[in-house]
Amino acid sequence: MPPEFTRKGRIDEIYGIYLPDQDERAEILRIHLGLKDRDPDQFDLDAVAEAAEGYTGADIKEVVLMGLKLAFHAGKELANEHLLQAIPEIRPLSRTDPERVAAMTEWLGRHTKAASEGRASSGARGVNGRQRRQRVAV
Repeated sequence: MPPEFTRKGRIDEIYGIYLPDQDERAEILRIHLGLKDRDPDQFDLDAVAEAAEGYTGADIKEVVLMGLKLAFHAGKELANEHLLQAIPEIRPLSRTDPERVAAMTEWLGRHTKAASEGRASSGARGVNGRQRRQRVAV
């Protein structure tokens, strides 16, 4: 957007949407499994969320859909194994075009506030005291 449109007084705040962290990916999985009438408590959401690092919310939705297809073709009910098998089938932008994602992340870091509560700044310390990984945007 042109700078004159983004000055204070025109727009109150501009928020950056970054790639979801581990907890956010698990919550996104919980939501999409629930939307497909599956009990999220029957899955190891943390393991699937960890395997889906670098995936957007839309990518995670596709993982659930692909997992359902894999389970259907195997004649089984959806299980963790199907979701884990689906992950490599979905190619996230963070892996197919990492340069563009890095450039967007840098821009967001300079021009926006993080929309996620846990992302106050790219240099913020995580709950365990370790340096947080760099924010990535899509």
